[in-house]
Amino acid sequence: MVMGYVALSIPVLGLTERPNFPVDRYSYLVHLMLVGSGIIWRCKACARKRLLIAGLLTVILVAEVKETRHQLRIWRDPESLFTWMVAHPKFADNARQQGHIYVMWGRHLASENEPRRSAGMFNNAQQGYLDAIKAAFERADDTEALSVLSHQEHYFGLTPVLRREKGYCLLQLDRPAEALHELRIAAGNLPDDLRANELFREASKAAAAETAAQHEPE
Repeated sequence: MVMGYVALSIPVLGLTERPNFPVDRYSYLVHLMLVGSGIIWRCKACARKRLLIAGLLTVILVAEVKETRHQLRIWRDPESLFTWMVAHPKFADNARQQGHIYVMWGRHLASENEPRRSAGMFNNAQQGYLDAIKAAFERADDTEALSVLSHQEHYFGLTPVLRREKGYCLLQLDRPAEALHELRIAAGNLPDDLRANELFREASKAAAAETAAQHEPE
């Protein structure tokens, strides 16, 4: 049990750092001192083995003391935390999490009565989503485009054009009933848009075919 607790304290070393999932903010130093003392006290092996265990725990403890200083700087205040997240080398690897972090930062700034900076963070989030959606369409990655569109919709809503493209993605992913719902709204808001109307007709046919297939006798 005590050795397991020591192992569970390893996140203090920063081995689990992710741009959207900061490592545990707590320092386990006091606990580790107690656990290490308990292990040495309970060990009935020879003095050499006790010395080896004590040395190993000391090495872990020293490493965690060093890394804890770094973690405490990250968690000093919200501004430090968000600044660290944005500066992380892998921050731009995931547009969904990137947008989420900017939104959380924007909400924090809004609560601190900093409307200009807050608006800038929201703008960063939205622009990141739009760039990712465009890139996904260029790669013909409908699954990724739909995923990012869902995040955009959750935080900012969808323009009629983006809703049209969401319907297109659903149609491409063989989800005609959902596509029909989105495209009906898009076509209603874009009555003169040829693409929206064409996709709506296509989704209507596909949804009708799916419904008919579900009701066919076996």
